[in-house]
Amino acid sequence: MRLLEEYTTGYGTASMTLKAWLIMPSAAEPDLISSLLRVDVVEAVDFPEDVFVWERLEQLLDNGELNTSYRPVCVAKPSDLSVYPAKSPVAGETSNPPYYRDNFVNFNIEAPELVLDTWMLIKEDVDSLIKTTMELGGP
Repeated sequence: MRLLEEYTTGYGTASMTLKAWLIMPSAAEPDLISSLLRVDVVEAVDFPEDVFVWERLEQLLDNGELNTSYRPVCVAKPSDLSVYPAKSPVAGETSNPPYYRDNFVNFNIEAPELVLDTWMLIKEDVDSLIKTTMELGGP
């Protein structure tokens, strides 16, 4: 895993530092068929660190077992900060919403040229989230 960039953003008293990591297909990772972009919130001041929305998908398999998988959805919107719980809910609990927030996100990206575009869009969305939330009175 190679550090792509460390990025700090903020608005008012709120700030956040993100680190983007990149894993690319190589001799060390022969089974990897696409690039993996991982973004972590490594520090948050006066703002929640859980800004990435994930979806928990539960599927009943033919053998009767419940299969749970998770997929990244987006950078949270200001309203998501109060609607979706932080951290992964316990699988199988039907009272939990299928969405939650966490402080990291992973993307498998097959086209190498999309890695930097994806990272740029994540930074823009986090900038917008902090600015808009703080202008609305804070988290």
